[in-house]
Amino acid sequence: MSYVVLARRLRPTQFDDLVGQETIAQILKNAILTDRVSHAFLFTGSRGVGKTSAARILTKAVNCLDPRGADPCEACQNCIDITNNASPDVFEIDAASNRGIDNIRELRENIKYVPANCRYKVYVIDEAHMLTLESFNALLKTLEEPPAHVKFILATTDPHKIPQTIISRCQRYDFVRIPLVKIVDYLEKVTRNENIQLSRKALEMVARHAIGGMRDALTTIDQIVSFTGKSASDEEIRQILGIVDSQIRFGLLNALVEKNSTEAMNQFFEMQQHGHDYQDILSELLQTVKNLSLVHTLIQSTGAIPPTLFQEIGQEDIEQYRQLISQISIDELQQMFHILLELEERIKRSNHAQICFEMALLQLTSVQPLVGITELLEQIQTIKEDDGTSGTALKIKKSSPGFQNSGESNSEPFTSNRQSPHSPTREQEKSLPHNEKRKESNSKEPGSNQEQGPSYKASDANSLIEPDASLTIVRNQKPAGEEQSPASGINSPIPSSPSFQEWETFVEHVQQISPRIGSVLKNAVLLERNEDRVQIAFKESQFAKMLSGEQANSLNEIARNFYGKSVRIVIQEDAPASEMVTMTENQQRLLNDERERRRQIAEQDEQTQKILKTFPGSKIIDIQIQEPKI
Repeated sequence: MSYVVLARRLRPTQFDDLVGQETIAQILKNAILTDRVSHAFLFTGSRGVGKTSAARILTKAVNCLDPRGADPCEACQNCIDITNNASPDVFEIDAASNRGIDNIRELRENIKYVPANCRYKVYVIDEAHMLTLESFNALLKTLEEPPAHVKFILATTDPHKIPQTIISRCQRYDFVRIPLVKIVDYLEKVTRNENIQLSRKALEMVARHAIGGMRDALTTIDQIVSFTGKSASDEEIRQILGIVDSQIRFGLLNALVEKNSTEAMNQFFEMQQHGHDYQDILSELLQTVKNLSLVHTLIQSTGAIPPTLFQEIGQEDIEQYRQLISQISIDELQQMFHILLELEERIKRSNHAQICFEMALLQLTSVQPLVGITELLEQIQTIKEDDGTSGTALKIKKSSPGFQNSGESNSEPFTSNRQSPHSPTREQEKSLPHNEKRKESNSKEPGSNQEQGPSYKASDANSLIEPDASLTIVRNQKPAGEEQSPASGINSPIPSSPSFQEWETFVEHVQQISPRIGSVLKNAVLLERNEDRVQIAFKESQFAKMLSGEQANSLNEIARNFYGKSVRIVIQEDAPASEMVTMTENQQRLLNDERERRRQIAEQDEQTQKILKTFPGSKIIDIQIQEPKI
């Protein structure tokens, strides 16, 4: 006779044999004893937890000729036929291969006939979620009002795939995963009866690998016996199950906790040499970091570990975790866990799994504790209460990994309204770039005596243009046959010269009237300023094309009103403008110089130095002048 595996040979035959499903077993027993058995059941749960076994026990119990309370006798002809799958009144249907509407139509035709030998015709539909939507719809009426001699039992691992209209017509029973300790106790009984020598720790590894499924655990026992015979060591079971050795696993965790990247890499390569792939190592790391976080949190909050935790985590492992919790914080463990989750996604998408894993290990060894909001507020409050003074508002950027910064533009500055000898004075503030001073003047309250915008007269210009000249925009071209140096006749004004300042004033006036034309002129280079024309050039040709047609006419009108005279503006297309300075570039240079000057002054401030010392790795990114409160 062929060998029958343990999972089939030891299939439960009584309700009390359903390990870990005591509640469901008791409900079904009471329903049988009180003759309140429903016409339709839905058994849900993960694989190997007893759904099909419970369906067979229930089938035999309602059809047994000599029941023993609520349990079948296993001796009558009906029980024997059902056990041997020989009963003409019990149908076990695999919905994965009989999922079409034709199969449901055939079922509906057959249920009309009364059972031949049993009290009830029972239809056990396994993997019921595999039925098509049309099949479910065809079964609705029959499932709601079947003949009195028919019972339906649907079993599935994915109840969310079954329509609610089907679920509402059934009594639903959710089979839970079997607890680890119950699986281990049952396996001890099985191995003792089968004369198999396995340690309790080995059985715990088997039970943990089964993830709550008794069938998987018994199948693993069969594998172990086939590989090692009637006895096996813990190391041999680790090899069979692909479990990472505890010593190597904790060696890698220790290296990560101690931020030892070299040792972490060595442990990783050793795991690979033992034949573990990336998924096995990653799974072990996730489980280990989770367990360490759990032990850390429980000891911090309650000071003790509940006994129920020992059912999921071995006593030896918990002692290892106890030694590590003093070297790492909870927030570091959370960061490590999220890095491992991100690594899992990267490995799925990348063709370079090992590179991703090695870089993730380096990232794990560089994790730093986060600075809590409470600690930050305490440190800032300490600085505020100090006697150090400062008249600047500083934005401090933290560059170390543990500091969470929401961004430079949105960060609130540290401020102080007290004036320091090292902070910028009013005289120093006067050296701000022209555009900043103009913004300040425009922000004055209406009604003040200060002028709200620049007012220019012809007498203010250095070299006025005669009124008989007309404003034209000319693109100079070299006369045929004439050789002329690109810089011939050009004397480029520097940003500090009166000509450049006059040009800057004119462009700002244009900007106020026509922002579009003013923006174009800000990108122009002033080449020459003489009595009858203003010669400019552009570093990029597209700007020159914007000053044509209506734009040229508008610029003509603005210039006439500004100077009070006509002027000739020439756009030199072939001028060497790349090394010259535009108005935009000049203003940015002045702004950068001013920021650097303010930063240097702020670095000498006593309170600023305290802030930088409080937050190591910080640096000043911006200085803002605050008006003193009156």
